Amino acid sequence: GKATIDGMENEFAWQMGDRWTLSGNLSYLHPRYTQYISGGVNIAATSKFTYAPKWNGGLTLWKHFPLAHGGDVAARLNVTYQTLVYFDQNLSPVLAQGAYGLVNAGVIWRTGGAWTYSLEGSNLADKHYRTSGFNIIALGMITGYYGPPRMITASARYQF
Repeated sequence: GKATIDGMENEFAWQMGDRWTLSGNLSYLHPRYTQYISGGVNIAATSKFTYAPKWNGGLTLWKHFPLAHGGDVAARLNVTYQTLVYFDQNLSPVLAQGAYGLVNAGVIWRTGGAWTYSLEGSNLADKHYRTSGFNIIALGMITGYYGPPRMITASARYQF
């Protein structure tokens, strides 16, 4: 087979004053087969790349709070998004992952000493989304693997 892939990716970080930071990324991908021979027939026009969303990106907003007696607190809000993705060459609609977004957040307290504490949350909306999968037609088997559910973690770190 033969293919052409066009796309772009952009990342940025913007320091908005002393304590605010906005960062993000955006990527666009336009992959297409120009030749894909199957059984002696060129099926390029009806084939799609796997694991290749057309759009994906994310934004992260940070706020830093310096503390009067040393240390600081940083709060973070993050959103990510990606469009439809296929996991198999059969373009199985049952297995394909439609567009979805995730929301994550966290707070980190650096004490100014040896201790750092954090409270982090990922996939806060508890979105169910596939990260990969297989469609084995000959065996009649479709298997999908999912991303983690909502997770809240707390940690304490001592640096010596």
